Amino acid sequence: MNKLDENTAQQLLANSIFFGNIDASVLSKLARSVFTSNVDLGTTLYKTGEVKHTGIFLLTNGNCTLNRQTEDGSSSRQEIVFEGEVFNTFSMFYDEIHQETLKTASDCSLLFVPKTVLLEMCAEHPDFEKILHEKISAEHNRERLRSILVKMYSDSVDQRVINQIINSGEWIDLPNNSKLFSAGDPSDSIYFLVRGLLKAFISSNNYLTQVGEINEGEAIGEMGIISGEARSASIYSSRDSTLFQIHKEKFDSLMKSNPSVLYSLSKQIISRFNKKQVIVDRSKKSTVFLTIIPMSRGLFEENRLRVGEKLKNSLNSIAKCYYADSNVVNKQLNINDINEKLRIDHDFFPLENFITRISYDHRYILLQCDFENTFWTKWCLSISDNFIFALDSKEGLQNTLVLNEVKRFNEKTPSHLSVERQLIICHEDTNKNLFNTNELLNQLKPITQHHHVGAQNAKDLDRIARLLTGTSIGIALGGGGARGVAHIGVYKALIELGIPIDVVCGTSMGAMMAGCIASGLSPTEILAKIEEVSNTNFLKDYDLPYSSILNPKSYELAMQIYAGSSRVFIEDLWIPMFCCATNLSKSHLEVIDTGLLWKAIRASGTVPGVHPPMVKGKSLLVDGGLINNLPGDILLKKFGGKLLSVNVSPEADLIPNFDVYPNQKNYAFNKVLFKNMFRKDYLDLNVPTIVNIMLRSIMVGSSHKSNEVADLSDVYLRPPVFHFAMGDLHKAEEIAQIGYEYTINKFNRVQISDLLKK
Repeated sequence: MNKLDENTAQQLLANSIFFGNIDASVLSKLARSVFTSNVDLGTTLYKTGEVKHTGIFLLTNGNCTLNRQTEDGSSSRQEIVFEGEVFNTFSMFYDEIHQETLKTASDCSLLFVPKTVLLEMCAEHPDFEKILHEKISAEHNRERLRSILVKMYSDSVDQRVINQIINSGEWIDLPNNSKLFSAGDPSDSIYFLVRGLLKAFISSNNYLTQVGEINEGEAIGEMGIISGEARSASIYSSRDSTLFQIHKEKFDSLMKSNPSVLYSLSKQIISRFNKKQVIVDRSKKSTVFLTIIPMSRGLFEENRLRVGEKLKNSLNSIAKCYYADSNVVNKQLNINDINEKLRIDHDFFPLENFITRISYDHRYILLQCDFENTFWTKWCLSISDNFIFALDSKEGLQNTLVLNEVKRFNEKTPSHLSVERQLIICHEDTNKNLFNTNELLNQLKPITQHHHVGAQNAKDLDRIARLLTGTSIGIALGGGGARGVAHIGVYKALIELGIPIDVVCGTSMGAMMAGCIASGLSPTEILAKIEEVSNTNFLKDYDLPYSSILNPKSYELAMQIYAGSSRVFIEDLWIPMFCCATNLSKSHLEVIDTGLLWKAIRASGTVPGVHPPMVKGKSLLVDGGLINNLPGDILLKKFGGKLLSVNVSPEADLIPNFDVYPNQKNYAFNKVLFKNMFRKDYLDLNVPTIVNIMLRSIMVGSSHKSNEVADLSDVYLRPPVFHFAMGDLHKAEEIAQIGYEYTINKFNRVQISDLLKK
């Protein structure tokens, strides 16, 4: 290469698209260090992987071919570099290794501006550094657009036409949470998404429902631009996005002058018509961005809890996960401080390109904010699909600056684009009862889900990873009086089989068992609670039967024994839990996942006529079994994942062995006062008590729903405990053992690996 005289070099730079509009004094200094070269046809200037020629080339005459690997690494493609275009801009920000092979396709003339010269100019003129970032970013966008168009039209469209398309449109930067257009708007343009993520919504009853996503490399509006029909959906950005827009008039002109464009476009439209419209399945998203927001400094310091790295390991066991904080990014991009780069340019091209490259190989990208409200923190928030607040229970919420930034972010976010918000609360001491969760939830609201984890318990983070990725294992426990004690045996078997319980729900007796499991109690400890309740008169304390036959105070004391105390909240339980009750006042099912645990299980197990209704606000709540005795369907809607259901309600029960119902007065009178007469006349009769009739009536009311849940379940268990009476709590150990043995045998036939499969 030879030095070019300054005046000629400055003129050539000023006339180019890339170097044009740069301050003349800066351009003059650059021109002093420009090299030129005349290269013959067929010359290879550099190859992929070579360390050579770091700087920017400007093609002043002729054309070249670039053989470049596609961004996902699946194949290579050939592109033409035309006169007036630049190439090798990647070398400004990355290691000095070429990403493509360049060969001349004719005799060519080139200008070369070395990287060292450009960096010196950046140091001397900070404004120039910002301009250079913007220009390289714009060049990167043009390159990505070219690859999108080539991929769509390469079979039939000449690359000169591709360039013509690029020169016919305009660029749109669409900030996060912005609307591109509304359903019903005229189809006056076609768009290509070059960077970012868009979501499609349709309106129903004044509520926007998401029906799809538009990912990078996809086109929007190609059908409407031909048919002329109005937009069928509203499109919003859910990340900062860059689009390329071509107005209908210009696109019509392109199609008329280049029929190959129309032909290729028609193939795209036919392909779309052949695809079925489906609601987007978030669990099958190509790449999900999760951002950890440290609320306590202890989670951020070295050799402490290091939640981010541990959660990455848990996610990695489900699908490939990449973890990055600002230090990782600095190292990967070979820079001193990503915050300084983002201060100059929020769309710092090397960072964007780095994230794009790793997204091809990773299902999840876990980003960790700085503890301070830095530019890196703001960038992480802007790209995230899920905020994960993390704090140390001892230190509490310390990071108010970042929290305020998140609040500002939320204020600008429409409700239909709101980001899911998780809370991880880390506990050093896992033996103490948890408390004050509600206070934290109120400070950080709205929170989609919250999670308690032991600082040294990797299994807790494994549970969070499954809940985050829709691969959790949920357990639904049905009601059935004392037969529900079989749930304890099922629980014991699951522990021994290594099957985790990530979320648990239940109704009536199932709700009581779910509360105990979510509290972290062992099967032995739960049985001890049942024995404690059985040894009291709490469930035999009869009252004047106006609203119920049992004393409400005694029944509530029994529920507090199951709950552990009168002060335990559902929010303080180790794993997510909910239960169901029937709202008599409003005639609907009430799902209870907040508030005092004893009140929740008291409401869920309130047998009408036996126990007085639970008062909640302006409503009366009774046993949820009236509507849904096995709420696995609700669990799937709330959490997704795999479902294991346990039904202890028999298909047939209270079968009479008499033709005429005995006189109730004589039956009761003889049973209490004349034992011999009772044994002679009534002992062999299967006469149900009022309690048994009421309990069975509840089960019958939701039997159809239980059958539906059976069909939804990955594993459906029916322990053979139907010969026990609903009041046989004194036989708890026997019932639990049957549940245990049944489950162990059941999983000899049902492969555990299928249930655990991600």
